[in-house]
Amino acid sequence: MGKRKREGKKYRQPVNGQTRSVSESSLEDCKIAVGDFISQLPEDILSSIVSLLALREAARTSILSKIWRCLWRSSLNLNFDIKNMTGDDVCLPRNRDTALQQQEQCRFVGWVYKVLKQHASKKIESCRVVYPLSEENHRDIDQWLELVAAKEVQELDIHLYTPKVFHHKYKLYEFPYWIFSQAGRGSSLKYLSLNLGALVPPRSFGSFSSLVSLAIKYTVLSEENVENILSNSLCLEQFSVSHCYCPTRLKFGNGHTYLNLRHLNIIACYDLEEVEICGAIYLASFECTGAILRRLSFKNSAQPVRLCFCPVRDAVAGIPYAFFDRLATDFPQPETMFLGFSRLKDDMIPKQLPTFTKLKELVLWIAGTFPRSLVKVISSLLKASPLLLKLQLHLPIISTETSNITQKKKVPLEKSFQHERLEEVEMFSFHGAQHEVELAIYLLSNMVVLRKMKIIRKTQKYEGDGRWSASKLPTKIKRKQVRKMLRGEVPQNAQLIVI
Repeated sequence: MGKRKREGKKYRQPVNGQTRSVSESSLEDCKIAVGDFISQLPEDILSSIVSLLALREAARTSILSKIWRCLWRSSLNLNFDIKNMTGDDVCLPRNRDTALQQQEQCRFVGWVYKVLKQHASKKIESCRVVYPLSEENHRDIDQWLELVAAKEVQELDIHLYTPKVFHHKYKLYEFPYWIFSQAGRGSSLKYLSLNLGALVPPRSFGSFSSLVSLAIKYTVLSEENVENILSNSLCLEQFSVSHCYCPTRLKFGNGHTYLNLRHLNIIACYDLEEVEICGAIYLASFECTGAILRRLSFKNSAQPVRLCFCPVRDAVAGIPYAFFDRLATDFPQPETMFLGFSRLKDDMIPKQLPTFTKLKELVLWIAGTFPRSLVKVISSLLKASPLLLKLQLHLPIISTETSNITQKKKVPLEKSFQHERLEEVEMFSFHGAQHEVELAIYLLSNMVVLRKMKIIRKTQKYEGDGRWSASKLPTKIKRKQVRKMLRGEVPQNAQLIVI
């Protein structure tokens, strides 16, 4: 008789409700199959998976197997920053000359160059560099940009440094636009964000033909510079200018050609007083935060449906233009409007405003002290907005009058008109002060079709360009206290949500 074939140890395993015998060797085969399943996926899918990881995490996949060893070098999205490199945020000394030790800076520069030089894919979709470098490092940065431009990068974010004191004589890194004029490379670039860099293309430069979004921050701008940028970027839809030194007057568009511009954001630009927008026939959104505009004019341009006039973290900055009686006349068609007030007073908004016939959403952000006339101001704005559906209020921070509030006697409010369209109200930075409670009761009592009131105890700050930041201040009032304050005031068909 021949030798009996040796069988592996058997186990009793439940399969489809029945118990069957499974050999040890079969279990090992299953483990191998499961372990290799991901690695057997097509390489383009694996590359897409790796592209979703931070570079530091993507590099760690190289230890998995031979297939993964070089896969991370084909990542389509590259994010170079100190946190992505080491896992820690960089701590910057006050003196820029000693901002980084030479060893650490060389390490970062070498790391970026090595990754880009060894990058195995034919294309790079996005590249982001966030590190405190300067014009002194221009050769290294130019070299990086040459490498990503050669691989048809579509999204580029160069964030070099945010100085504590920025002035117009600051020596800026000059963005090498000429790199994108070689072999038609500029046709691939769609999104460009440049922090602390100068973008000065000549008028005849035409390699930003596919640029859709441009954001420039901490730089020096001239009217000629803006005209050259717009004339070379005929597909540009979003243009954001932030914390830039500008002349007192800026003109967007030359009036001879139509712009493709949809969104224009001007954030805290020094010295700027007058803005003229020409030929923006598709303009849908205009935002001016932190700057004091004395004059704003539109020529051969569409009327924006989204408006924002708001100070940014500056108690003395205002928006005088938004207080003019001409607001509804100059902007007759806004559907969303954001108004920020550093110091809200009785005479800032007239009691009788022209009607905003299309306004659906209104956001009010109030800094400084709580204005006694806030109810009257809101009443005036509601009267001028008969089709308003949503009201969002960002109340000022209150440091006192938050204890024993439920025991205070409620002050009766003046009888007011009833709004027949407003469905939703949001109140941020609610601390339980008496005037805040009165404001909430006023809205609950006079909004006929109100469906939802949301009370948010946390404070938010508007940073500009559609971005909010949450305050780290603790909330001293509890949810059940808020509900107790408004007990019996919520209409039957409305919902009170406390966050």
